[in-house]
Amino acid sequence: MACEAWAWAHLGRSEAVSRALDQAGELVENQHQATPPLFGHAELAGISGACFEVLACKCDVTKAGEYADRASAYITVALNGRERFYVRSRVLDLLGLANVRLTQGEPAEAVRTARMAMECAHGLRSVRVSRQLHRFAVDGLEKFPRSTDVGDFAEQVRATIPSVL
Repeated sequence: MACEAWAWAHLGRSEAVSRALDQAGELVENQHQATPPLFGHAELAGISGACFEVLACKCDVTKAGEYADRASAYITVALNGRERFYVRSRVLDLLGLANVRLTQGEPAEAVRTARMAMECAHGLRSVRVSRQLHRFAVDGLEKFPRSTDVGDFAEQVRATIPSVL
């Protein structure tokens, strides 16, 4: 259901996203609790945040703020609920939150959050994380070309994070 929500988000279908996330939430609640779940509350919050992040970037301006706020709230829940050893997930959550801050028109806060993600990612070998860092830098430069914070961060990413196709 979380994968379905993700697909709906990329299609810009917010009602279908909400429906699929509600169903995923029911499945998480009904898991057998004898063993720790592989997909629990923090993971659901993370994917929910990512879905609303995508919707905020894809929709018209009238809904972008609402979706960005929802994404921020879900990502914060995910960050607070994840075990510390889920480094890659934490980095992706932070990058999602940084993207939300760009959407909300807060480039300095976006860069601060992206820097935290980059610090957490030190030593992590993940093509997805590298791509997300580069994408954030490019998006930041496109949205805020005069921001020195964004420019400095983009240069740091270019100089330190290998580019991947």
